[in-house]
Formats: sequence, C-alpha cells, structure tokens
Amino acid sequence: MTRAFHGHLEQMMIRELTLRSITDRQDRGCVDVDAAVFYPRQRTRGAIDYAKRFCDRCPITNDCRAYASTHDLEGIWGGTTEAERRAASHDEQRRAPFPP
Repeated sequence: MTRAFHGHLEQMMIRELTLRSITDRQDRGCVDVDAAVFYPRQRTRGAIDYAKRFCDRCPITNDCRAYASTHDLEGIWGGTTEAERRAASHDEQRRAPFPP
C-alpha cells in the first residue's frame, strides 16, 4: 500500500472516530431528536431556531461545531448553520497573524 493510501485511511479513521465520539454520547442534546430537524428542508428562521434549541442545552456543543467546521458539513451542528460556521472561520482567518 502507498503512503498516500495510508494517509487517506488514517484520515477516514480519525473522522469516523470523531463522529462516533459525538454520536455515542448519550447526554447530547439531540439524542432522541429526529435528525431531519437539523437538516430543515425549508430554511426558515423558525426551523433553524427550533433545531438550535437542542444545542443550547447540550454539553458537547463545541465538539459538535468543531467537527462540522472541520468537515464542512451541512445542517445545524453545535448550534450553528453552515453559513455561520463559514463566517466564523473567515473571521478567524482574518485575525490570524501572518507567519514570520
């Protein structure tokens, strides 16, 4: 097997383990919620706010948001929409110091 293949396999394993570490948590705010809530067909403010309410009480909101940001996922993750995560990432990149 090539080094590139091993690197790809390793990334896939890390991604799966990270997602599993989120979905296996029985104390997460969305544990008994239909996943469709977090992927509303109609992107109305009401539908988005409804989904975010489950994140408000969740102990792993930051992990969830970080996972979604890292993997550029759609839907409501960690109390944020894709657009909100992109905007936050863009703001972080603007504030990052230039390398020496």
